[in-house]
Amino acid sequence: MPSYTNDQLLALTSMNGLTAEQISLRSLLIDMRGKEVDLEKRNFENETFKDQRAAKAARDKQFRAMTAQQQAEDARIKNTCVHKTGGMDKKNFFNGSGTLYGYCISKNVLPNGIEYAMCFRCTKEFYHPKDVQRYFPGYGEELISLKKAVTLGAFSLDEYMDMEKEFAFYWTCEARSMDDGSGQSKGGHMFLCHDMVARQNQEHKEFLEYLATLPVREQGRYANEVKGHMKFLRPVKDSKAAVAV
Repeated sequence: MPSYTNDQLLALTSMNGLTAEQISLRSLLIDMRGKEVDLEKRNFENETFKDQRAAKAARDKQFRAMTAQQQAEDARIKNTCVHKTGGMDKKNFFNGSGTLYGYCISKNVLPNGIEYAMCFRCTKEFYHPKDVQRYFPGYGEELISLKKAVTLGAFSLDEYMDMEKEFAFYWTCEARSMDDGSGQSKGGHMFLCHDMVARQNQEHKEFLEYLATLPVREQGRYANEVKGHMKFLRPVKDSKAAVAV
């Protein structure tokens, strides 16, 4: 009976004349070769997956970097823009003089009653802090209004008042180029959301109670500021839905 190498056994087209031992060995070799091919395929697939994952990670990293760069540039523009009309040439687009028409600020009222001002050059928007909601780590997964956050100690009262001052300024600033002559802020049909009104009424009550816990000198300072900056706003009973920014 002739003897065969492993490669010769695998190359045979017929098993005639083979011993039972040779037939068994050939079957084992075929099974091993198949497993080798499967393993090679898996290795190839794994390497392909690793390459694709690395390429995706590189794209994601590049996208995050580009997004961060764009956000930083957007923030820089909004922080340097003076929000005024006028100005000569492109370099002064964000540095207008406002001599003729004042500020390029559009004052708007959303259909649910939220008031906000927006610069038509840098697109920065100004909201009263009571109409702004944010997430605060350690205070659950729900959005919290900045007014509520002050009473919880999650947001600085000074920062709240600064935001109110900024909104008050741009809501009352002279913006003749945006004036449609009606004497009214631009807005759609109003409607009241009773749950939101109730929530903001409660938050306003808690805010005043929080101010009452401050030292007397601080109470007077903030009370004067609140009185001065709230006079142009609608009564709390006409509160609006908050905006997440």
